[in-house]
Amino acid sequence: MDDRHTAYPDDLRQNLEDQHNPPLLQHEALRGDFDHALHNQGGGSTGEVGGDRPAEVRDSPLARRDGCDVIAAPDAPQAHWDAPLPVRIRIASAENLEIRTLRDAGNLVSGRYFTLSHSAALQECADLLVLAARTGDPDDVSFAAMRLQMFLRMLELA
Repeated sequence: MDDRHTAYPDDLRQNLEDQHNPPLLQHEALRGDFDHALHNQGGGSTGEVGGDRPAEVRDSPLARRDGCDVIAAPDAPQAHWDAPLPVRIRIASAENLEIRTLRDAGNLVSGRYFTLSHSAALQECADLLVLAARTGDPDDVSFAAMRLQMFLRMLELA
């Protein structure tokens, strides 16, 4: 389905920006060896190094959730990241990538395997995964898994 009819205007704008200047993959951000802000600034009073351009964000494509850059990080405050999903989600575009636990799902939406386009739907999936990991309730886990699977099917990834 065409995104132009279903996405929020800010998501459309962000997706266009991501196409022209793709966000960092999580594994690149963790190394911290490439500064997009430094390499993308032009000349002039606001484009020079140290100018008005904001610093490059070096964490998850989702931004912080409950104080964590990557929602399923080892130091994440939620206790149930190892809870199994009621269904296994196979990612069509990645060899042998199967989402089996909340941690796998959290790593997927955080950009650990590949970067997904910014969207309100991606943020909702992240929030549902964090809630499921916090409560450990089987209904929360099932609902988060169902929404993630629907989101990935919409993107033709599962």
